[in-house]
Amino acid sequence: MLLDDLSSGGEYDVIYADPPWRFKPLFNGASYSNDQENHYPTMSLDDICALDIPAAKNAALYMWVTSPHLEQGFRVIRDWGFTYKASAIWVKPTAGTGYWWRNQHELLLVGTRGKWPAPKPKERAPSLYEYPRNRHSEKPPEIREQIAAWWPDARRLEMFARQAFNGWDAWGNEAPAA
Repeated sequence: MLLDDLSSGGEYDVIYADPPWRFKPLFNGASYSNDQENHYPTMSLDDICALDIPAAKNAALYMWVTSPHLEQGFRVIRDWGFTYKASAIWVKPTAGTGYWWRNQHELLLVGTRGKWPAPKPKERAPSLYEYPRNRHSEKPPEIREQIAAWWPDARRLEMFARQAFNGWDAWGNEAPAA
């Protein structure tokens, strides 16, 4: 189901989010050819933090952050009412852009609220995922599938979705219906 606004779907047990982080140019307003705004509208940190997240009392949040946004990611987790628990890393086969290093990874932060358990020990995956890049900002579908396998009966929402997937409600300006 494609949601027009976040409040239209009720409360969700699992939230999967890839916020449209705003990058600040490094040199006096200089822009790169892959500047986020050339691909999709970004949001300020305050606007991301102010979103009213439709999470259940007991819920899990899986949220993507880039290396420069790690500290902001922790703030979003807190402001959305979750407590940070762990992270995983997506390693990409080629380096992209970056200010200190040419980034070849993204982090997936996990937070919970209430009494949400970790996956069962026999189901826990390694924290390092190696998948190829797809189009700009698109995440590997295998990671979403892993989350769904851990929580098959959960109500799941993908925020800032680029497309809709079966078993997930989608909210985002790029998400066509599944």
